[in-house]
Amino acid sequence: MKQTFGLKHVAGAAALAVASMSSHAACTTIGSTGTVDLKIAVASNFSAAAQSIATSFLAVGPKSYKIQICDGSSQALRDDIVNTSNSSQYALFLSADSDRPADLRTNSAALTADDPFTYANGIPVFLLSPNAYSATSGTYRAVNYLSTGQGSGATATRSDSSLSAISNQTKLKKAGSPTVSTLAIAKPSDAPYGLQASRLLGADTAYLNNMGQWGAGDTYVGTATATTCTAASEICSYNNVNTTLTAINNSVVTAGFVSYGQVCPTFTGSTYPLDSYVLYQEYLIAQDGILLNVTDPAAKTKASDFKDYMLVTGAGAADWNTYLTNNCYAPL
Repeated sequence: MKQTFGLKHVAGAAALAVASMSSHAACTTIGSTGTVDLKIAVASNFSAAAQSIATSFLAVGPKSYKIQICDGSSQALRDDIVNTSNSSQYALFLSADSDRPADLRTNSAALTADDPFTYANGIPVFLLSPNAYSATSGTYRAVNYLSTGQGSGATATRSDSSLSAISNQTKLKKAGSPTVSTLAIAKPSDAPYGLQASRLLGADTAYLNNMGQWGAGDTYVGTATATTCTAASEICSYNNVNTTLTAINNSVVTAGFVSYGQVCPTFTGSTYPLDSYVLYQEYLIAQDGILLNVTDPAAKTKASDFKDYMLVTGAGAADWNTYLTNNCYAPL
């Protein structure tokens, strides 16, 4: 019998307060001298990597200005660019998918300065909450919450070669002990990692090997990560993968799907034990960027320089692929 999740609308007074800010990105300023001369809109999953790149980029020279990294869901960032004619003056948009940069180039060409380019391949991960992690034991705790060794499901891989290989396709355990009773994903319509999670769960036939565990009905967004998601067999979705990760970290849910880049040991150290998550490397997400038009010509030049520094193509592509691998993204 096909197992399905119900779908939960996470609401409440706190949600209203956050919802009023949902179209505005959270921004971090990189650099210690000068003014902010370059603003970059970055999908939430790539925020830590973008900040790392910006730090090393500014050190070359060194440069006497600052960079502002603003992150949010790809849809929220795209809407901010389109609906306000890029009043935020983002000179570069690093999306978590290829569709939104392509849409900008096709339907809002005046806002763009060049064609889209692929800068990373993102890897979805299934991550246990701290409570779920502590409730089980063994050499690979996350796998305890998966049914493995069966002929249908989503193909999973271990997070480290020191751990046991994962047998055959996987599904989320909905019976026995331990079980995945509640699950967090990013809002599929806004966040590419949420869309990919829904496909892994079986929302559509984008992948023949899916879990077949997507419930019927609409998916709702919960903007308050502290809001409880307690009823059995529920999916709770959040505005972007950062708020989804916060819900998992706060043990609001049993587990959830986020980006490997968010739990990457390069950025988080030992915050996320290697056996607390499982990779879904066969379900990569092509992440594209696009240069945008801004009123300051110098900002356009700096954005182009930043793109070139990433060395996505050309002689430095091998170095960029090494960077991606070291920072928990798949090479191009």
